[in-house]
Amino acid sequence: GDGARDAAGGPVPGGPELDPGPPAEISFSATDGELPPFSEVEVECTLRPTAAGPYRSVVSCTAGGGQVSCVAARADVLQPRCVLSHVDVDLGVCFVGVPVEREIVVHNKTMLPAVFRWSPECICAGSEPGLV
Repeated sequence: GDGARDAAGGPVPGGPELDPGPPAEISFSATDGELPPFSEVEVECTLRPTAAGPYRSVVSCTAGGGQVSCVAARADVLQPRCVLSHVDVDLGVCFVGVPVEREIVVHNKTMLPAVFRWSPECICAGSEPGLV
């Protein structure tokens, strides 16, 4: 819930604490500071995406007596995507005690490393066959 804050934005002693909420997807290495005359500072901008898809945001910096400058931040957030070479595997006629082998290839369709794991039961109800 909302708690009481002092003039500097800190919690009032004895007042309830503010819930900081979930971490922001975009953060900066320096959130504020003071620059000497004719100086500059490099600030790292870090995006920690929580979902795949387009990321669009506008961030602002207020400086020098209230002047506001804005920067459009955008990214295309990807996640690994794999497909299987076969959606059906015909094991043919099998005999007790005689192993039958077939090959299924897992293709990684992205530039990201992809972790995969086989499971003896179907856990992909409702998804398209062949997608991992």
